[in-house]
Amino acid sequence: ELLQEACSSLAEEMSLDPSAPGGMVRYRQTLTLSLFYKFYLTTNTSNVQECNSLLDLQAVPEGQNQDDMVGCPIMHLSALKQATGEAVYCDDVPLYENELYLALITSTKAHARILSVDVSVAERCPGVVCCLFASDVPGSNTDQSAAKAVRIQYEELKPIVTIQVRPEPPGRSVITVELTEPHFSDHILEGEIHMGGQEHFYLETNVTLAVPREEDGEMELFISSQSPSDSQSFVAKALGVPANRVLVRVKRMGGGFGGKESRTTVLSTVVAVAANRKSVQHHVHLNCVQVASRVLGIPCSKVFISETSTNTVANTSPTAASASTDLNGAAVQNACEILLKRLEPFKTKNPKGSWEDWVRRTRKTPDLGYDFDTNSGRAFNYYSYGVACSEVEIDCLTGNLRTTIVMDVGHSLNPAIDIGQVEGGFMQGLGLFTLEELHYSPQGVLLTRGPGSYKIPAFGDIPTQLTVSLLRDAPNEKDVLNRLSLYQAVGEPPLFLAASVFYAIKDAVRAARAESQMMGPFRLDSPASAERIRNACCDRFTKLV
Repeated sequence: ELLQEACSSLAEEMSLDPSAPGGMVRYRQTLTLSLFYKFYLTTNTSNVQECNSLLDLQAVPEGQNQDDMVGCPIMHLSALKQATGEAVYCDDVPLYENELYLALITSTKAHARILSVDVSVAERCPGVVCCLFASDVPGSNTDQSAAKAVRIQYEELKPIVTIQVRPEPPGRSVITVELTEPHFSDHILEGEIHMGGQEHFYLETNVTLAVPREEDGEMELFISSQSPSDSQSFVAKALGVPANRVLVRVKRMGGGFGGKESRTTVLSTVVAVAANRKSVQHHVHLNCVQVASRVLGIPCSKVFISETSTNTVANTSPTAASASTDLNGAAVQNACEILLKRLEPFKTKNPKGSWEDWVRRTRKTPDLGYDFDTNSGRAFNYYSYGVACSEVEIDCLTGNLRTTIVMDVGHSLNPAIDIGQVEGGFMQGLGLFTLEELHYSPQGVLLTRGPGSYKIPAFGDIPTQLTVSLLRDAPNEKDVLNRLSLYQAVGEPPLFLAASVFYAIKDAVRAARAESQMMGPFRLDSPASAERIRNACCDRFTKLV
């Protein structure tokens, strides 16, 4: 009785306005009561359980040569450098002389028409070189303060930031699906579901360092990207030069789960355009260019030699004794004849095609292709399978106690690396399903930006016992691209295994509701955050607020 009076009194004192800063009003009120009740019950601190992880590694086959490292658990080549901070990323590259910083001028409105742009104030900011627009190629760049000083006049339109808002006017695209055969299944489930999104949280953000060369329109880019070839292609188009004039270097990706596959191209293209300088083209290595032109049957303008470098051409002979053309010309001829032989089938199929057409056809993935209209073809080379079992205990805050994962990766090239990939993918999924929430303003502005407002999994969120094993004796016979190892991909598939945590939490909430005599179905949206878990339990404390 005394406890009930104390809780009722505390509930009255903890009255919060619905518009209180930080939101989650009902949860904060309930949490206050719950923590008071825990204090009442607690007489000593709980013992801290030591985290442990079991690595179940598959032994290499008997008789395998000791110098054959395929299937052996070897440490990541950069592990020590990354752990000690010695690993070099793009941001660690020393500043170049006269290096400039570029900041993008982004829209402050989610849905609007640009009526005018005023850069006069920005250009008067100290240190600003200029503001660059699409019509100003080539150009330079501006700093962050100047980007904010640019005055843009908008005709603001009503943004559509959620699918719950019906588009207006009616002419906008609306996706509808009709079930013309309502009895196509014995059981039809109807209802609503909401799943939260996930924002990228890179070790190193998207970054580009563009270094223009003084000859032949060359551009060297140091970027953190999952797709350097796409950046090369886009930059070449923006600069109006062949792709072989653009050199893209990726020392380390700095983290990326798809976010650096396409978005990097936007930044790298803009930076390259800003750094571009027109220069006079010089014809170097002309003799070798002429040889390649004749053998391949293409104009000299399509052949380019940037420079002699030992990381591309090893064991070079000295340029001496008037033998350079004899040696290098013959090497170029030999290489071009090999390329020409490889291109011959594609030239035969398309004799009227261009050089670009033939080269483009050579990179097509074999035996893959799917026609969605006829529902025929082969969309994927193989499928990855895995299974996870998670045991959880819920409180006012969620705690994942134990998870066991078995992953099919075929014949593992490196079990230590693969298990690390499974653990990392699972933990990212754990964040997606239990922690990470995206909050937007009514105008469509993302509010949860940075570690201060966006929670990602940390060391304390790792399951106390995390057991990962790789399925034994399950070679991937469909791995036509890598017959040596019969391996299959492991990077992305483990993410969804963390759904086991979400459904375990829902089962735990169902058990908690049953203690309060609340049976039947209930809704628990993803991510299953502490707020949603606590509010879904519906006990005597939630009834007080």
